[in-house]
Amino acid sequence: MFLRLVVFALLLNTPSVVLATSSSERWSLALFGGIVTDKQDDLNSLITRANTRVGGISTPQFTNAYEIGAYIQRRITGSIVAIQVRPGYFFNSTTGTGGSGSAAGTYSYKVNGYSVMPLIKLYVLESKTVKLFIQSGIGWGTLAGEIQEAGATSKFSGNNFGFQGGVGVDWCFGSKSQHCLITEGNMRYMSIERNMVSETSGTFGSNSVSQTARGKELEIDSHDLATTMSGIQAIVGYKFAF
Repeated sequence: MFLRLVVFALLLNTPSVVLATSSSERWSLALFGGIVTDKQDDLNSLITRANTRVGGISTPQFTNAYEIGAYIQRRITGSIVAIQVRPGYFFNSTTGTGGSGSAAGTYSYKVNGYSVMPLIKLYVLESKTVKLFIQSGIGWGTLAGEIQEAGATSKFSGNNFGFQGGVGVDWCFGSKSQHCLITEGNMRYMSIERNMVSETSGTFGSNSVSQTARGKELEIDSHDLATTMSGIQAIVGYKFAF
């Protein structure tokens, strides 16, 4: 349905539909926000175990994360190629209460961090008002987290390299088409397999995290607890071209 809409919009501008070599755009700045399908498998496993161990907690599983960011982009003169640097801030959390006796309290799980993703963008087809593009790149991200299970708390962080690719459309307006609504769909892989503990207090349950010593890897079932910034990303934003 989305691609049909793009094709229809381009057909409305058929006389001016070209490859992007004739675009006057050189530099652009943008702000964006969106959601990421976030599957924090190890943290979701801890939530399931806590629910069983203490007789029920209200904490839901991790689902979608949120991401906000910006980019600066340079269009190579006379070509369909643009080079972009994109920093973004990623965050997700889930919290609830439950348990009884010494196990009663808050059960909260949080992750947040940022990424820097250089991208190569190809404008495969465009008119004055509709610009269809594909993009991909390799970048770096860091993610911090916190686990609170009643009286026990652990804070941790990790980082890794990853990659992303996707497709999008700029819907431009104004006398010089300098203002654009951004719509994108991307797939990102950025798994953080090793997280180091920075702070810890209290004693976790018998089938919760198995290693929480400060300065060591956070572990579950005697293997490293992993976090991730991977997922399908859907964003909307605003771009100013000049």
